[in-house]
Amino acid sequence: MAASNSSSSPAILVFSKPLTTTDIEKKLSVPTKALKHLPSFGESRQVYIEAKDDKGYFWSFTCSIRRDRYSKPVLSSRTWLSFARYRNLRAGDIIKLYKEHDQFTGVEYKIEVEIKNQ
Repeated sequence: MAASNSSSSPAILVFSKPLTTTDIEKKLSVPTKALKHLPSFGESRQVYIEAKDDKGYFWSFTCSIRRDRYSKPVLSSRTWLSFARYRNLRAGDIIKLYKEHDQFTGVEYKIEVEIKNQ
């Protein structure tokens, strides 16, 4: 990840994971431990995550959790599937989500892709 500018705190790795076929074709399963770094769900079952990718494009992902006690978050919006197709993601590629706190703009998310050799 690129170095932060002087108005930002160091980036926090929210999660990093190798993608599965389900992640690419249906929804991205987000590790539960990432919840503490995501926007608060409050009484809602979904939040929006605006993230800038490593090519400079902005994406708006919908992150949702189930109603029951099983709070495994997923990115299930059309935007996630569009992102996966646009980046030609395959099972085994690695996705990384970072969170930064900028004193001027607030929280910023960055999403990176590491393509594995086919």
